[in-house]
Amino acid sequence: MAYWQDLQIRIFIWKYISFQEKNAPTGAAGRCTKGCKSKKDCIFDAEKIYLTNEDTGVLAGNTGWSTEVLSAYPDEASIRKAIEEGPYGKCVYDCGNNVVDHQIINMEMMDGATISLAMSGFTPDVSHYTKFMGTRGQIIADMRANMITLSRFGKKEEIIDVSKLAEDFSGHGGGERRMVEAFLDLITGEGEADNTIPSVMQSVESHIIALAAEDSRKNGGKVIYLDETRQEREGCMREMYAKVPED
Repeated sequence: MAYWQDLQIRIFIWKYISFQEKNAPTGAAGRCTKGCKSKKDCIFDAEKIYLTNEDTGVLAGNTGWSTEVLSAYPDEASIRKAIEEGPYGKCVYDCGNNVVDHQIINMEMMDGATISLAMSGFTPDVSHYTKFMGTRGQIIADMRANMITLSRFGKKEEIIDVSKLAEDFSGHGGGERRMVEAFLDLITGEGEADNTIPSVMQSVESHIIALAAEDSRKNGGKVIYLDETRQEREGCMREMYAKVPED
């Protein structure tokens, strides 16, 4: 929405961090394989997730996501080794985590339009669900179902089955691969710049919004105006570039 309207916004945030040592169950160990007394009932046990689970475990034949994160060639031996020695075998409550597991970011445009972004790690839906609500209708984009629903007030609802438009939906609904392809086409001269490829400044703007949200979180949900974050970060960027040696 900020991309479309190019307007100043303010941000405030709510959050919660569950995976901290103080929330660990009684008898928890530093690693899932080191005698954890809560292992039987722990839904975050690494051996359950990466070895025995019917949907995600390598023993059930899963060698894709997420076992491929632990090993380039997932099998029982490599996954066990990764769990016993690597970070994915550490107790989820003992990783020094400072990343929120749930947050709601509320943004308000200067023209009164509002945006609410909810992120949660406590859902089986590893996907994005976007709803745009306007004065003449709404658009719902459901990445998990690969469906876009367009509802114009007073008109027949239109449903677009995105699965009929492409075959590969890996990597955030296929977006990662197509973004790289479009970028390579652009720099090799095989494609032309259009609104599917954001400019450098537009890309930086999305990061500035994320930085503003983090500033709000660290300050107890304080309202952050985007111009403030822009000015602060511009100073940091100039200082950083000044330290880069010339050829």
